Amino acid sequence: MEQIDRLFEISFEICNKVGGIYTVVASKTKYVIEEFKDKYIGIGFYNPKLARVEFDEKEPDENIKEIFEILKLKKIIAHYGKWNIKGRPNVILLDTHGFMENLNEIKKELWSNYNIDSLYSTFEFNEIVVWSYAVGILLENLCNCYKKKGEKNFIAHFHEWLSGGGMLYLKMKRIPIKCIFTTHATVAGRTMSGAGINLYKKIEDGIKNKETLSLEFAKGLGIIDKHTMEIACAKNCDMFTTVSEITAREAEYCLGKRPDFILQNGIDIEQNIGIEELTILRRKYRIQMRNFLNAYFLRYYNVDTQNIRSLFISGRYEFRNKGIDVLIKALGKVNRELKEENKEGRKNNIIVAFLFIPADYYGENDRVMRNVMLYEDIREMIDNETPTIKNKILKNIINGKICISPEEACKDIFTQNFVNSCRDKFAHFSELRGQDPPITTHDLKNHDDLIMNALKSENLLNKKEDKVKVIYYPAYLTPGGMFIGLDYYHTILTFDLGIFPSYYEPWGYTPLETAKHGVITVTTDLSGFGKFIKERNGEKGIYVIERSKKSDAEVIDEIAKIIKEVVNFTPSERIAARIMARDLASFADWRILIKNYFDAYKML
Repeated sequence: MEQIDRLFEISFEICNKVGGIYTVVASKTKYVIEEFKDKYIGIGFYNPKLARVEFDEKEPDENIKEIFEILKLKKIIAHYGKWNIKGRPNVILLDTHGFMENLNEIKKELWSNYNIDSLYSTFEFNEIVVWSYAVGILLENLCNCYKKKGEKNFIAHFHEWLSGGGMLYLKMKRIPIKCIFTTHATVAGRTMSGAGINLYKKIEDGIKNKETLSLEFAKGLGIIDKHTMEIACAKNCDMFTTVSEITAREAEYCLGKRPDFILQNGIDIEQNIGIEELTILRRKYRIQMRNFLNAYFLRYYNVDTQNIRSLFISGRYEFRNKGIDVLIKALGKVNRELKEENKEGRKNNIIVAFLFIPADYYGENDRVMRNVMLYEDIREMIDNETPTIKNKILKNIINGKICISPEEACKDIFTQNFVNSCRDKFAHFSELRGQDPPITTHDLKNHDDLIMNALKSENLLNKKEDKVKVIYYPAYLTPGGMFIGLDYYHTILTFDLGIFPSYYEPWGYTPLETAKHGVITVTTDLSGFGKFIKERNGEKGIYVIERSKKSDAEVIDEIAKIIKEVVNFTPSERIAARIMARDLASFADWRILIKNYFDAYKML
């Protein structure tokens, strides 16, 4: 293709953070802007709540104003402005609530032209297809506008089936815009693996026998509307891309077309932040995490939170796909083994495992909240008394009292009121001695929660004798949160190990983000990122488990082995592994991978 006059990027998650595609688009846009400047326009969904934070609305130029007036006649309300991320790209967000009255006509057109079966679709599909169709109308008008200015080479990059209606509109109307469609994960693949179907055997058998997933099978899974939308997009775009070789094979079987190009997901590795700076931040935020753990456990029994080892998993609540099932079983195995070793006289560090998996909840657990408040009350009392104590110590040193004996030195340092307050606080704080700490920080709405059931099945109940303690944290982490009080990225800095033993993971941002922060990471060869790192000989910084060739039992044994290995690292081994994790993550720096996007655009 000749010089690109305009690059449009379309995603439901532009200025609307609901999943991993937000991270893909937001993290790379800085580098796209460096290449395309004002030739780039992002197009997304107008979510008023998120737009208040994500979006800085601006007055558009007269040409775009005219287009917005045309859209308004169709009850499509367009907003123009800057996305509040690095690079500050120009974006247009569409509010299509009024345009919903055209739903049936839109669905009829998509059925007639592309066999998209949305007869029984729900609001989730309907709202999105109306928005994406409106995107097509916007692009048609933008194309006409810029053509009058002598521009002729346009590219529109559509992410996922959610934006597909816009691309199909352009093809129906024969609008001269070259279209790239990227599937980050097929709906059918994700659904099958979550349902316990042996996805990879189906893919291998299907490709071997030159078969594709039948529409009847997709209908049985309840995904026929999204699935047929994906098929239409893959087969009618000018270039079909995906994020990994794993997903390329999945698309070949599920959608009946092999992607033309693989565009791996990158991350922004801040060059000015090295492992030394991360270590300083790690020490700082570990103090805050230690305070939370003290509040969580010490009312029940003593835990030396200065010498624990910690690990975590995070991600969507996909019990099998994300490997939550095998991780919990591995934690149970480690707990049993460490307790046996303890009986034999071998002392081991306590392991605290966090499960940051968002789930529906009523609110914070009252007992955890009271524990945190009481612990903070004690800390505040000490902070208030500290200046007085310091002055008395200083006075005693000057008068020589502190040199006589410990008893004489301490005799008049603490006031009677302070001692009485300490007695009261201790009496209150020790009321729960002999009981067990909660497993979860919040009161779950689902009383038959899969994670809770699995933890109980493995006897991970936070008993005093347990060497593995668990904290199931179903809320999103925020700096103003009631408990930890840190955002996600500052929280993960405090951990020794991040474990993501996914069964289904087209790419895998969580392990990449974890490694980027200098935290030892576990992923699998069933994730795109896992295979990417395995080709670069990742080990002991980023462990890649071969899930594709192993049974669940073997995977559980491997995870348990890695946990025990990392827990027993010497300080120098731990530092070396953290450095290696960071170094391996740098292979996925957008500075390297963004070239793949530019190469793809040039091929159109």
